[in-house]
Amino acid sequence: MRFYYFGRMKGFMLTGCLLASLQLSAQQQAITISGKAQGTYYMVKYLSKDTASLQPEVESLFRQIDRSLSLYLPGSLINRFNEGEKVIMDPHMRTVVRKAQEVSGITGGLFDITVKPLVDLWGFGVVRHQKGKPSESDLRQTLERVGYEKLLIRSKYLLKKDPRVEIDCNGIAQGYTTDVIAKFLRAGVSVITW
Repeated sequence: MRFYYFGRMKGFMLTGCLLASLQLSAQQQAITISGKAQGTYYMVKYLSKDTASLQPEVESLFRQIDRSLSLYLPGSLINRFNEGEKVIMDPHMRTVVRKAQEVSGITGGLFDITVKPLVDLWGFGVVRHQKGKPSESDLRQTLERVGYEKLLIRSKYLLKKDPRVEIDCNGIAQGYTTDVIAKFLRAGVSVITW
């Protein structure tokens, strides 16, 4: 089975969005690593004097974030929250949810991670379908379960005001992942973009 992710909205290319003043020396080599993560493909390019690949470390970061925020990974922290009423957030979820709630407040809910029931209703979620346009009744019922104000953050806990609420962080998680990997790379290598 072949997957064509590059044309999808979820697709992203992680090529490092860091352009610091790079001093290229003859000793530095361009290193490219790539793979599959977060339902798509990634590519990271960086400069390093060390020719050892950082792919294991980068993939470890992807796995950590997926265990927290992936709707495709059974047992992930986000799936446990969606199936229950509260969860103790790890640092990844805490950062993403807090930022999402901040943006939701600024935009008056135009950005809203509680949109998962609508994403599922339209067939764009983990389980895809082609049922067509939902009925007005289904839309009204689903919208009752949506709204960023239905989430509560209490210290390390994420709680629901309405037990039917579900979250989908895909609108922010991949950008967050890019930031995490860029921070990792800044610590030890120069990052380049093509």
